[in-house]
Amino acid sequence: MERQLKGIKIMTQSLKKMTQVKRIGFDFEGSQAGNDSVIDLNETFRMMLSLQFVELNFASCYQIRDDGLKNLENLDQNPNLKEIKLNFSQCEEMTDQALFYISNFFQKKQTLKTIHINFQSCSHITDKGLISLAEGLKKQTDLENLTLNFENCYQITDTGYASISIALKELKHLKNANFNFSLSEQISTQFFDNLHNLSDSLKAIKLDLSNCPLVCDKNLISMSQGFKKLASLEDLSLRFSSDQQLTDDCLVNLASTFKDIRSLKNLHLAFEGCMKITDIGILSLSENLKKASYLEKVALNFSWCESVMNEGLDSLSKCFQRLDLLGNIHLNFEG
Repeated sequence: MERQLKGIKIMTQSLKKMTQVKRIGFDFEGSQAGNDSVIDLNETFRMMLSLQFVELNFASCYQIRDDGLKNLENLDQNPNLKEIKLNFSQCEEMTDQALFYISNFFQKKQTLKTIHINFQSCSHITDKGLISLAEGLKKQTDLENLTLNFENCYQITDTGYASISIALKELKHLKNANFNFSLSEQISTQFFDNLHNLSDSLKAIKLDLSNCPLVCDKNLISMSQGFKKLASLEDLSLRFSSDQQLTDDCLVNLASTFKDIRSLKNLHLAFEGCMKITDIGILSLSENLKKASYLEKVALNFSWCESVMNEGLDSLSKCFQRLDLLGNIHLNFEG
């Protein structure tokens, strides 16, 4: 371990002289790296004024603490920085303070185009951290690509997640939104109700809310209303695996939005293990997909939905024959 940390120290000293470097990434996943490594790297990046892209992967580095990010805000001095990716998933000691540091950086550096934040399975993260992060995101008025992963952060409630959906309203240039909030025991109405006024610049949405026990038909119906306004949406990926409250009603309402999204090219829906979904929902999906004439790719996963029978599958087959541009189909009805 001591030799590894000494090597990082030597490397960061050398990098400070490489002012021509534009893109840099470090992968320390599962290593013994600690706070000093993160601090040294951030200080090094501050000196590399040509940097446009920074990626740090410290996933499963159990010695990392919040203070490793305390000098992240110094990166605001990099005039060309446009993309940042931070992965601290399964860093068990991370708390809300880490997100406060990241938010401070966002509030100083307001010209980012791409942000990826991963705190999967960081069990000490609460609403306070997510609300602080949301405040920083609101300042990113030029942001085009946003990825957030807070899977299995079980202390975050609907209030925390709602702060993120509220922040999205401020991001008028956002094109790609990718959120993994699966295994969230408390995400529910507030988060979904604030998805109504998403930016019409959005071209791709990926949302994973698998194994979220409070997610219900009402939530997806509310979300569907917001999707109808997205005239530029090309890619839609939704995963609600094992959300046991979901029934045909949510699928009927979600499917009805597809005729309003004329730009839709790629569709991925995953409802595996949603036991209350039947042929009724699949028939509605088929009927509405016929009107999505621009579809080029469809992936549907209804495995272990035991009430989906041959009638539903037959309706999908007939639907696909009506879509002249459809060139890629992947179906999973296992079980």
